[in-house]
Amino acid sequence: MNIYRESEITVHQLNDFREKDSDIQILDIREDTERNHAQIKGSVHIKLTEIANRH
Repeated sequence: MNIYRESEITVHQLNDFREKDSDIQILDIREDTERNHAQIKGSVHIKLTEIANRH
């Protein structure tokens, strides 16, 4: 299992990952205001603040 743990990646890096692994799962932790500008197709959205509150 290869896990990419960077806090931020470029669109080009994301496309490269998707080309190499079609089963890649993307967790979008941006706030709604950020997502209004652009959404990541196929991603799961959980705000970073919500993740902190779940544990």
